[in-house]
Amino acid sequence: MFGTTFYNVIHEKPAERPKPAEQPKPVERPKPVNKEEMSAKEIYDYLDERVIKQEEAKKAAAMIMWKCLKGIKQNIMFCGPTGCGKTEIWRCLSTLFPSRISIVDVSSLTMEGFTGNTKWQDLFRSEPFRDSKNTIMVLDETDKMVSPRFTSRGENVSEHIMNEGLKIIEGTTMKIKISNDNYRSVDTNKISFVLLGAFSRKAEEIAEKQRGSSMGFGSEKKDTKAYSKPITVKDILDYGVTPEFMGRISKVVNLSPMTKNDYESILYKEECSPIKKLEKTYNLKIYLTAEHRDMVLENAMNNGLGIRGMANELANLLDERLFEGVTGDCVFI
Repeated sequence: MFGTTFYNVIHEKPAERPKPAEQPKPVERPKPVNKEEMSAKEIYDYLDERVIKQEEAKKAAAMIMWKCLKGIKQNIMFCGPTGCGKTEIWRCLSTLFPSRISIVDVSSLTMEGFTGNTKWQDLFRSEPFRDSKNTIMVLDETDKMVSPRFTSRGENVSEHIMNEGLKIIEGTTMKIKISNDNYRSVDTNKISFVLLGAFSRKAEEIAEKQRGSSMGFGSEKKDTKAYSKPITVKDILDYGVTPEFMGRISKVVNLSPMTKNDYESILYKEECSPIKKLEKTYNLKIYLTAEHRDMVLENAMNNGLGIRGMANELANLLDERLFEGVTGDCVFI
């Protein structure tokens, strides 16, 4: 019998196919924010990138803007020196919410029956008030509107203006004349009113009292500056605002004066720098000399024009260089 031969059969595993390279995970981009659904904190963060200091005012503005988006009415007053950022806060928000905010100068507001181009009704003809959504009207230069002004017969015109505004600010339905036979209804229950004012005369009176209170035997006179102490509701009533009008304002927010360091920060802060705005306008890189930087900052502090004055001065410096002619894509001013 033939011998049987056994073979050890080795079962080899088939060669594994190379695994396909892992595809990189798509980068998750933040979803675009629906500005109508922004939180109060998100609105504050937007302002914080664009406005230096004034934390309380930025928070108050963010809250009233958020309430407006939620259909809640609130009236508020901002007090602070010229150039401190009162109006700038609302300019920034009106850029984000152009159909929700109207900023109007009420320094020349007059009462019905008097000569003058601006009455209460005239303030409601702009775009934000043409539909039924909640909006904000910013009354700039309010301190000039409420400061007592008397006619030759002794009538306080400012008091009449405030009396005319009582129902409007509290909430009422107005018929706004668009043309001779065309009227439109505006419901001011859906409008929040923000009043901005420097009240500089009252701020100086408060500082003068503080300086006077330090006088006495052996005491040194304090170098107290205006706005070192907050302006209160009582101070605003003393200024000439009627109690009925003030009763429609739920909160007073004080803004502090800007310092030289604050203005320098503004010069170079990306989102609010007047230099950056000029660069964008003229498509030029602008370098500010140390001499002109110090001059601009000093003038911003001394002339009371603040940020706006600083921006105007920089624009004038640039105009001088542009007049001479600029070659290349940069300029020293």
